[in-house]
Amino acid sequence: IVTRQNQDIFGSNSFFNQNETFRLLGGLRSEYQLLGRDWNAEVSATFGKGITRTKATQINDIEYQLALDAVDQGRELTGVANGNIVCRAKLFPGQYLGRSPIGTAANIVRQKNSAGELVESLFTPTITQAMIDGCSPLNPFGYNNMSEASKNYVRQDQLFKNVSEQVLFTASFGGGLFDLPAGEVAISVNGEYRKDKLRFTSNVLNQFGRGRAAPSSNFGAFTETFEGGVEARIPVTGDDFLSFFGELELNPAFRVTKSSGAADKYRNTAGVAIAPESSGKAEIIYSLAGSWKPVNDLRIRAN
Repeated sequence: IVTRQNQDIFGSNSFFNQNETFRLLGGLRSEYQLLGRDWNAEVSATFGKGITRTKATQINDIEYQLALDAVDQGRELTGVANGNIVCRAKLFPGQYLGRSPIGTAANIVRQKNSAGELVESLFTPTITQAMIDGCSPLNPFGYNNMSEASKNYVRQDQLFKNVSEQVLFTASFGGGLFDLPAGEVAISVNGEYRKDKLRFTSNVLNQFGRGRAAPSSNFGAFTETFEGGVEARIPVTGDDFLSFFGELELNPAFRVTKSSGAADKYRNTAGVAIAPESSGKAEIIYSLAGSWKPVNDLRIRAN
């Protein structure tokens, strides 16, 4: 019977999730002649933003304990029951005010100070006068024996918001360089800049871990990536050169990529300033690929 309490408190316990996505994309392309050969160039820019809002309901631990601590007012004050069930804390507020109920643990929370810095500290929820004044006794026994006032008192809405953004710029150009016996040697040069940002926020009650979930700090971070590369097409044999060997083409390429990122700065519980950031070194990715077509119905690729 007692295990029904969550069902009775929450009812259908609706869970709401809303996603919004915005995206803008633009680009230009050009085809032209350079030193008598065909070339092309292309640039593009993309902006994307996704917003996720989530709403759920949880139980406030302190309010839940206060609401369960219910007594007959007459029996407590005069020794004679009168059927008026109230929260014990309302009769003896001095025994509760400023205290932390059994089982309430300290959490590390991260909040802004007067200077706007994020600072970590240990926070233990305590009973306030407002909690006592609003207390409504909750009966966990039987079926649907809880009043709406008591259910509203112990329930809390959880609100979360995740925002992600990306900015992307790309550019490339390429064309023919010179001729070999088997055909034209061509190259393609490309570059890319990408920045990804994330931001998480939640309501104050959730930030302080006042419910049955761990506290969640409002926080954000970003990463930046620069990439650039060159690819080539080199015909070795073909219809005009050593045709008996089929079509052999080499496709060497290399790419350089570098990523860095940072998150919100904060001071930890020891007062030490923490600046989460990383600047990665440039990495080179290279390949030597090729394809061979000895006959019309067969092509072999290797890398």
